[in-house]
Amino acid sequence: MPRRRLSVVLAAGALAVLALAGCRVEPGKAAFVGDTAHSKTDVDQVLEQIEHDGIQIDPAQKGRIQRLIVQDQVFVDVARRYATEHGYGEPTVHLEATAQQLSPLPPGNAFVRLFAQTDAYRELLFSKAKPTNPTDAELREVYQNLVDAGARGSFAEIGPQLRQVPSIGPALAVRRELTEAVRGYDVKVNPRYGPPSFPLLELTDQSGKKYPAVVLSYAPGAAKPVVHDLS
Repeated sequence: MPRRRLSVVLAAGALAVLALAGCRVEPGKAAFVGDTAHSKTDVDQVLEQIEHDGIQIDPAQKGRIQRLIVQDQVFVDVARRYATEHGYGEPTVHLEATAQQLSPLPPGNAFVRLFAQTDAYRELLFSKAKPTNPTDAELREVYQNLVDAGARGSFAEIGPQLRQVPSIGPALAVRRELTEAVRGYDVKVNPRYGPPSFPLLELTDQSGKKYPAVVLSYAPGAAKPVVHDLS
């Protein structure tokens, strides 16, 4: 399935060459955000609606799409709660535009709704983030995320480009804020849908390939849990 993160095409060509805390994952559950639970059935129903509304999914890709669904469900829960606590209000959710992007899925499709909510809350949090200049250590982390995802090029080549990307600062600020929120909200994700993280920002190379640049962990400083199987 296509994904539209807050993607930024780097102007130069370098990129072209370029655990879960505590244990509260119960049988049949995919994730928790506080008292809000997402079940395996919820995730499967979203997947089924995608196919029901006209997109045939390769069986080999179903696990990846299930992970995306859980990542986004948890992000929306965390972002909504954080936005409410800080008086940000509700974001505008663009169902029609998202449905056009994910055609032939209709605006009422559960995946379209989740996809649109995810983008809406991310954009809201980015707009409220306090301006920050990335440190050298943070830029090196962004670079390492890109390389780990398959980008090629040295830090000497890519680092100066990263410093020019305006979305990196807000993404890092949002990550700092939500990392504390994740701890406070008692977020748990079943490893079946791991890794427990969400790409706040992706960068796109000249070929159109996307790379996670700034990633929010749903389990900062987490220890390995004891987890029940979902079957």
